[in-house]
Amino acid sequence: MYDVRYLKTVIQHWIRHNESHLEEYRKWKEIAFSLGYPEVSERLNSSLKLISEINALLEEALNKLPSDI
Repeated sequence: MYDVRYLKTVIQHWIRHNESHLEEYRKWKEIAFSLGYPEVSERLNSSLKLISEINALLEEALNKLPSDI
């Protein structure tokens, strides 16, 4: 069944997964702006902020788990 090691692995995976999305959003935010869609660029920027906040929360959760495992 599940244990704390598995939970830590899953949270770490989510963080890495979100980081890859951040890279893509940054790229497409700039592309949208350069194509003349500043509103789209701003929405992508808002998404960047939200994903960063989510990752901060995931890091906090991860830090509350035992570190010796």
